[in-house]
Amino acid sequence: MDIIMKEFIGSILASLLATVITTVSAFLFRKKLSSLIKRWLISIFDMSTYNIFPNETDGEYRNDLKEELFKAKFIHVFTGRGRFLFMEPYRTVLETQNIEIKILLPDISNDYAIDWIETALDKVALHESFREQVSASVKLVSSLSENNPRLMLKKYHALAVGRITITDRVAYFQPYIKDFSDKSPIYKYKSGSFMYMWAVRYFDSYWEPKHIGKVETSEHYDDKHVR
Repeated sequence: MDIIMKEFIGSILASLLATVITTVSAFLFRKKLSSLIKRWLISIFDMSTYNIFPNETDGEYRNDLKEELFKAKFIHVFTGRGRFLFMEPYRTVLETQNIEIKILLPDISNDYAIDWIETALDKVALHESFREQVSASVKLVSSLSENNPRLMLKKYHALAVGRITITDRVAYFQPYIKDFSDKSPIYKYKSGSFMYMWAVRYFDSYWEPKHIGKVETSEHYDDKHVR
């Protein structure tokens, strides 16, 4: 196992430990004090992590995400089904922000030796509409891109490790868990931190695979709509 992978695993384990301690502290202190304690604990146990949110329905996370997306000079998203693109604040950002937005969604075809979607679904609860949900997300982004040349979409052929949202300021990472129930924690990393740089490298490796070796990808879902 190379040094980068060891550091990556170590950072995730440290983040999980901080999450456990944060959860305990939430029962002992009021909200504002608990938030301060959480930040302090995170700084001790994981220098890469700026904040940890319990799940995507958390109010603090939703407000934080909205603020960061509307401050962003660019937004890059790597995801699975992309259902959240229909919801706030992503939907408004896609429709109104005149910045570079790159989105990576799974290739739902069966044109490869390994079907990563079927591989994933074999290990989680059944989601018969997975491909339909991806198709709906593709149609949404394709439609919006007609009036916004800075909104771009590509598809990737790989196992989705989680949802990654990157801006010039921060990166959010939500690892996918067993049942795809969106209940996993979200980790926030500041620009320049190790995990931020990992997220950028991971995204770029699928957006511009020619720079890092053989990774199967496709430039377009639909030549008419997608740039």
